[in-house]
Amino acid sequence: MSATKFHVGDRVEDKKTHKRGRVTFVYSELERKGEVIEVLFDGRDEAVDVSVDSVRKVSTRPVV
Repeated sequence: MSATKFHVGDRVEDKKTHKRGRVTFVYSELERKGEVIEVLFDGRDEAVDVSVDSVRKVSTRPVV
C-alpha cells in the first residue's frame, strides 16, 4: 500500500503510460480506503478507478 495520501484536485501521472489527470474522488470505504482513487485523465470524458500504487503526484507550478 502506498504511503502517499491523495486529495480531490491533486494532479497525478500514471507510472506506466505517463498520462496525467486529476483526482476526482477518494474512496473512504474501509475496503478501498488508501488503495483506490478515481482519476479523470486529460482528454477523457469519464473518470476511472486506479490503484494508488499505479500513479504518482505531480507538482503544480504556480502561474507567475
